[in-house]
Amino acid sequence: AASNLLGLPGAFAADAALQWAGLAAALPALALFAWGLRMMLQATWPAPYPLITIPLDHALVEPRHVVELLEAAAASEASLALPIHRGKRGHPAYFGRSLFPELMDPELEGGARTVVHRHLGLACLLGTDDPAVITDIDTPEAYRDARELFASGAGGESTP
Repeated sequence: AASNLLGLPGAFAADAALQWAGLAAALPALALFAWGLRMMLQATWPAPYPLITIPLDHALVEPRHVVELLEAAAASEASLALPIHRGKRGHPAYFGRSLFPELMDPELEGGARTVVHRHLGLACLLGTDDPAVITDIDTPEAYRDARELFASGAGGESTP
């Protein structure tokens, strides 16, 4: 089962910070995410569990996107799985346990993006008609555009 690093109080605090301080509040959350990622990827992380990453600025990703990606990765037995919308790779990203040593490499430049490019040829690419998987909301204008897109019913099942 998925869990929040800081539990329900952490989720509440992060949500409140994002609402009160705007997108700038994401910086402390990114630092906590990076720390949590390192902790989870240590050798003590249970072997059968993959890692699913969803950047904070891809806020329209829904639980169903994660479930669909997990199912596709399991069916293909791929170590890397990514959703694709209109030819563009999106999020969430699935990393199997075999990729953890690369993700943990302190010499890794470019982070997870580098690992994705190294293994893209063997990745499970899950096609979707939902633009939520590629919607990057990192400016007020992008947020406005995303609200308009989803309010029109052109993408996803819910409105941000």
